[in-house]
This record gives sequence, C-alpha cells and structure tokens, in this order.
Amino acid sequence: MNYLSLQSSNHHASISLHSEKKLLKYITTNKIQKKQSESLMLLLGNLFFKNDIKYIDKVYLSRGPGSYTSLRAQLSIAKAISLAFKAKIETITTFQALVQNSFNDRRYVLTIFKENRPEYYFQIFRRVKNQFSEFYKISFGGVQEIEDILKKNRYLFNEDGLDIVCDCKYNFLDVGLFNRFNKVVKLINAKDIFNAACTKGMSENKIDPIYLFSHYAQK
Repeated sequence: MNYLSLQSSNHHASISLHSEKKLLKYITTNKIQKKQSESLMLLLGNLFFKNDIKYIDKVYLSRGPGSYTSLRAQLSIAKAISLAFKAKIETITTFQALVQNSFNDRRYVLTIFKENRPEYYFQIFRRVKNQFSEFYKISFGGVQEIEDILKKNRYLFNEDGLDIVCDCKYNFLDVGLFNRFNKVVKLINAKDIFNAACTKGMSENKIDPIYLFSHYAQK
C-alpha cells in the first residue's frame, strides 16, 4: 500500500510518500516563499512529475488547529488527490504529531505551537503504557493561560513528570514555572504526520478542520 503525507505551516511545507512503513520519497521547502497551499502544490507537482506513481491508498494530513485558509486549502488538495486515486483521507491533530517526540519516562506532555496570531495553541496528554490520551482539551490563549493550567496541576506534573514539546524555541519557556520542565523543540514535517497517523495509530476519518476562533465558526 502507498501512503502520501502532507504538511504545511508558516515555517515550511513538506510531503512524504511511503510504501507500507518504508519511506520512498520526502520533499520539503526550507522556507515558505509563497502561500502555503502554493508551496504544497509545487512539491506535489515535483513528486508526480519525477515519479511514476500508479496508486495511492491513503492521504494523511493534520486537520489543525490553525488558519482557516491554510487548513481548507490543504484539505482541498487532499480531496483532489483522493478523487484521482480513489484514496482514503485520514487525519490527526498537530498536537498528536508533536506528542510523539516527548521523552519516554514522563507521564504528561504539554504540546504547544503557534501560527500567525498572538495566541498559542496547546494541549496536554497523559501517557499510559506508551499510549497517549487527552488530559487537557485542545485550547488556545496567551502565556498566562498556559501557566495557570501548569499551576493548577503542579503536584501531578512534579510527581509524575512533564515534557513540553513545541514547534519553536519560545522565549517564555526559559523563565518561571516553564523552566522547571524538560523541553523538546520539533518542527513538524510530513514524516511526523505519517508516523503519528500510521505507525502510532492516531489517525481517524474526521476531516473537519479545527479552527478554535469564534469568527471562523460563525461562517
């Protein structure tokens, strides 16, 4: 079976093609030069032009949370590929791609990433026998909102351990309560999407993008 994984963010876009769990092709941009959707389309054009791809069984991508425009564009691209190859679409959240990069001996994992808005997206997971379940729901807010949640659960996190996994080295992570915990910085790419979705079994058939901002929900 062939699997195609898509990823785009403010930092870069990437795609990966897999046969079962073997990586066949990985292409990425070092920096987004145009719109995220345009960068992704250029990568796909490169992939299909240079490789004789007979079939794709599944397309994996993140459904957010994130920008309304970029998530809708990425999903539209996935749907077009799905129609062309009669492939199934499966999704994960960006947090599920991040959480797999935590240390193995910590019970809790705080995942954080940020796009082009002042707020941060974040979610906390609990690890049970190397499987992750939701401890705190997907949310967004400022640094103070995240710190308040850490303070509220300080006893648990000090007792059982907490990793912080984020997509960028944010300055606030080096001060105050945040400085107590181990931190991992991982810029998510298409291979991470595939690994979380297929290898870790986190994917599902949901395709509705996660926006989190009220003015998107009203549209």
